[in-house]
Amino acid sequence: MAILCGQNTVTIPTIDAIYTYLLLFQQVKDTRADDFEWTAKALLKAYETADTLRAAVSCANGVHGWRGRTAYELLTAADYLTQAAIQLLMHGNLHYTREKLQSGLRRLTSALYEGIRESGTPAIFNFKNTNFPDEEDHR
Repeated sequence: MAILCGQNTVTIPTIDAIYTYLLLFQQVKDTRADDFEWTAKALLKAYETADTLRAAVSCANGVHGWRGRTAYELLTAADYLTQAAIQLLMHGNLHYTREKLQSGLRRLTSALYEGIRESGTPAIFNFKNTNFPDEEDHR
């Protein structure tokens, strides 16, 4: 139900009303009503921002110079990462989620390379000491 609310632009007051109703049936230590509320709201807001974000990507694509290219890559990365977050909230296909995460990371990396190559202060864009988790971190 949360996915349907988020995808169909159900209003926040309506989501709140559904949440209040679900609380009538919630048992101790049961978080399903809370998960409904926050999943529906997160999806609603993510979908609302997606079109605006894509418009910003389109505009940034027209900006000349390294700053425009970097902004374009960062905005595109944000779009891919937003799509990945939506998939996670919807319990979507994990392979598709990975594809969006990978595309977002590639765009983020491209933005950093652009800053290193073209800016007057490449150290600002240098994140070579950043570590990413791997399977060894799995509990």
